[in-house]
Amino acid sequence: VEDYEVASNWCLQLVKGCYGEGWEVCAKIGKCDRVVDSSLKARLLDFALTHAFPEYLESLLKASLKVKRVAKITEDPSPELLTPVESSSKPLLFSMTKNVLSATAASTSSLVSSVASKRMWKNAVGWLRPLRKSLSRSIKRDTIEKVGNFEFNKQGCHAFYSDILPEAHISSLGPSYKSYAPTTFTNPALEVSFTLLRIALMEESLYQGNSVQTNSTGKRYFLSYRKVIKGVLQEDLLLGVSFLILLNSPQDVYQVYSSLPRTEISLQVFLYYYALQIYTYLCPWEKPGIAPIFLHSPENVISCVRKIISKEINIKDEYILHYVDYFHQTDQMVTDYMQVQALLRLETGIDIERFLSEVEYKKDTVLGLAMTSDTETLDLAISLAEKYDVSMWELYMSHLRFLFDSPNIDCNELDRIVSERNIVSHLKSRYEDFLTTMEEVILYSIDGRDHDKLSFYFNLIKNTSEDEVTKKNAASHVNYLKQIKDVAPNLDYKTLLIPNSNALEILRPELNSANVEMLANFAQNMPQQECVLDPSTVYCAWAQKHFFETSGKKRPKTVNEWIKRFDETTSILKKLKPKDVNLFIGSFVLTEEGVSKVPLEARKEIIKKAAKYCKRKVDETEDESESKNWMDVFLRFDKLEKHLELLRSNVFKNLQSSSDPVLQRYAHEFMLSGGDEDALKSLSKKVLNELCSMDVLRSVLSVYPEEVSQIPEDIFQEVLRQTLSNLQNLQTSKKDEEVERLCRIFLHLLKELKKYCEEGGDLLDSEDVLDEVRNFAQDNTISVIIRVKIMSYAHQFLPLNEKDLQLFQSMKTGNIVTEAFMSPSKANRSKGNSQLSSVPSNIDTEEGRLELFENLLEKMDSVKKAESIIELLSIWPKFHSNIYVDVETNPFLRVFVKLINHPKIKDEKLYLDLILSCTIRAVNESQMNEECIHVLVEKLIELPKNENLKYAFKISLNSSQHSARQKVIERYLNLPKILPECFDEELIELIIEKEAVVDILPTCLYGPVVSYLSDERNITKCKLVVDQLEVSNHGIEAASLAMRSWSSSSLPRGFKTASSVIKSFRRWF
Repeated sequence: VEDYEVASNWCLQLVKGCYGEGWEVCAKIGKCDRVVDSSLKARLLDFALTHAFPEYLESLLKASLKVKRVAKITEDPSPELLTPVESSSKPLLFSMTKNVLSATAASTSSLVSSVASKRMWKNAVGWLRPLRKSLSRSIKRDTIEKVGNFEFNKQGCHAFYSDILPEAHISSLGPSYKSYAPTTFTNPALEVSFTLLRIALMEESLYQGNSVQTNSTGKRYFLSYRKVIKGVLQEDLLLGVSFLILLNSPQDVYQVYSSLPRTEISLQVFLYYYALQIYTYLCPWEKPGIAPIFLHSPENVISCVRKIISKEINIKDEYILHYVDYFHQTDQMVTDYMQVQALLRLETGIDIERFLSEVEYKKDTVLGLAMTSDTETLDLAISLAEKYDVSMWELYMSHLRFLFDSPNIDCNELDRIVSERNIVSHLKSRYEDFLTTMEEVILYSIDGRDHDKLSFYFNLIKNTSEDEVTKKNAASHVNYLKQIKDVAPNLDYKTLLIPNSNALEILRPELNSANVEMLANFAQNMPQQECVLDPSTVYCAWAQKHFFETSGKKRPKTVNEWIKRFDETTSILKKLKPKDVNLFIGSFVLTEEGVSKVPLEARKEIIKKAAKYCKRKVDETEDESESKNWMDVFLRFDKLEKHLELLRSNVFKNLQSSSDPVLQRYAHEFMLSGGDEDALKSLSKKVLNELCSMDVLRSVLSVYPEEVSQIPEDIFQEVLRQTLSNLQNLQTSKKDEEVERLCRIFLHLLKELKKYCEEGGDLLDSEDVLDEVRNFAQDNTISVIIRVKIMSYAHQFLPLNEKDLQLFQSMKTGNIVTEAFMSPSKANRSKGNSQLSSVPSNIDTEEGRLELFENLLEKMDSVKKAESIIELLSIWPKFHSNIYVDVETNPFLRVFVKLINHPKIKDEKLYLDLILSCTIRAVNESQMNEECIHVLVEKLIELPKNENLKYAFKISLNSSQHSARQKVIERYLNLPKILPECFDEELIELIIEKEAVVDILPTCLYGPVVSYLSDERNITKCKLVVDQLEVSNHGIEAASLAMRSWSSSSLPRGFKTASSVIKSFRRWF
């Protein structure tokens, strides 16, 4: 048929579909002279070249070059071909070579230009896609991962060396010795790079020795060479280094280095390369044969170069200075890499990026690594500390802390590690810090019952201390611990060394008849400045245990049995000092255990016996000081006896048996007070601090003895002063909960004061309380927020004068401005200062308040700030009436209009609710007139959302502004149907309340009103609306509404009700 146009189109379809089997047809069309479109022929021949068999490539290449030359002549009739420049000065051999190259110049140039054309590469990449798919189908993914070395984690080598390098990556560039078949997998990217490099070298050889070579040619050469080096280094390291040495520029080498993954192999290879370059420069080899430097191992070469450049050598050549710099950088990176790999092997979750960039994180990480018992990890921490200048003292102290804290390390192991690592000698370099850390940190972490570690601790102090007294005391502790371990293995020895610790509670569980004497002897010899223990304390604890615990004995039940039990402790009582006698007797009079176990009568009898014993000791003791101590205890027991007598009174029994659990609790606390004056005063104040009433306080005070009796009014004044004082002295670090607690107490006191005054009390005066509040409010060191809160409470319950009100308004204004309009940092600085920079000094005048209002309105860009301005307008005295009358100056209207118009304020529901509530309040206080309401309603109904109609209607109804109401109704008339956002139940109820049902009859809003009134719960409102409609001559609507309400109601429908509805219908019709 010879329809070449159709054949060409079908061939194009083959090309687009990447059907390689059709290359023969494409070749025939491309060679056909009757096909005129040279670009089409070139495209078909390129496709044929890609898929043809090798024997056809030569003819196809010739045809392709011919077609493309014709296409180029068609596009540019006078091309300027590049030709090599002749040079008669070249040797004969080069002339012959150049003649050969010149003979093939045209073909080579055409080949290079053809291969370098964008269109050819674009088409080739597209055509190669099916090949890539077939490759992925024929070679499994795990084979590719096994063959490739893309991550450069292995050393690549030729297959010939695979026996002596079993862990190496076998290069895919050469043959595989595993089978007789040729290589089944190659690196396509590396093959392309090799091809491009050959083309670049061919192009370079055409112009060797001439200036015709362009920058782009050199750039193409370097890019292709860099890719070849990168690929070869990953496949065959020896061949890659050989290629690398051929590069002339250090910067080019660095670019190759930058393109490779950062691995142990890549870093060491380039470190070796830089070492070779530096050494060959410093020690050049000019004799024939291989240089000796290449016969040494890379490790020796690198070490030798490192030593050479560490010395001061004179190198002026910038070329080699680049290599020196790169050597230093790479050497450092090798060290970092090795340490990072060591950190990663630990699997401790260390953030490597933060470790290399943040100094503090690096220090914490090194010290954290030192907290280990693993030798390798500790060695790594020491090397890191030396490299990054982390204090070795802190490192060894962290290690020692870990050894003491670890429960898996016994004392023998601890001693071995400390000795082997010579830790003490490192820590003694800072002797004072060592002792402080040992006492405050390490001793604190040791369990007091671990006597072995405590002995090791004191041994360490003894062996390192430079003070003889400290050494002696430490040796004593070691000796005592060895003996205590046998007689009281569970005794918390460490707690006994803490000042003011409760030795009785520590000793009592461990004491028995076998060890009490021995522990008393230990206590007698222990250093008193380091221990709260003495023999009297030991016997006191033993007396308590003997009295209360019934091991092997019958527990006392009657009063006589308890008295007999006390008599059995008389021998122990003789060994006690006065203070311990007081503690022993107090243990069954002033403790929960004693009150719950020992009857009141038995306690009273025991107190009498103890008092007699103390009186006898007063008479027998010759030492005046000791006699005075016994007298103090005697007087104390006398007071306890009177207190126990009070517990038998009817007043206390009534308080104790009260139905109020609060009174019962206070009665119990009074019983445990022992009649102590300070304890009773604390209990009185606790009643008010726990927000109880003055009546409760009076009930508690009724049981107090006469010598400590108090009146409620005095306690009230004291609690008030104490509360304000606590608020005044409150530190900024305290939590907000403490401020809230104290403010609640203050508010409670004011409520009680008001109630007290209303009941006719005359011992408390509100003016006295006001004086305290004024002093508090005028203290500029107290936070403004706290002072404002206290003044606001006082404003509610106390009669403030004009000056007080001005102070309150000024402080409140400052607080609002600070919280809403100042940045957080600036607000924090202002909280402790009443002179706020944002508040004018003349805030007490109308001009000052107007000035502040203008400034705040200008900065208003959120609903929160609008709320703050509205709050200020509500607490300030009213402005002159002229300001509220004018729509241009009305402050409320200006705030509302800016809220509506501001582009940044998006939360319409929030600010519409604010406008509605504030408008109602402003109208009630005559601060917005009809004209202002009219303007506000117009602004609202202009907004695009229908929800605004609802709010506009509510405002017009609440303000009784008929013109504004009519505006809203007109908008409702234009609505095609009623939407849920246009009304709510609150609006319907407001319409009924304001008798506006008649006005909305023509609108779609009447339907929801009828539905609302049809509910049987609203039957009363329905009758009111029916009456309104009837009065306004809307009889049909009134009858319809009445009939609908009657039919939907579930209430009983008698004859009378039905008759009345029919009569209404007749009358209306």
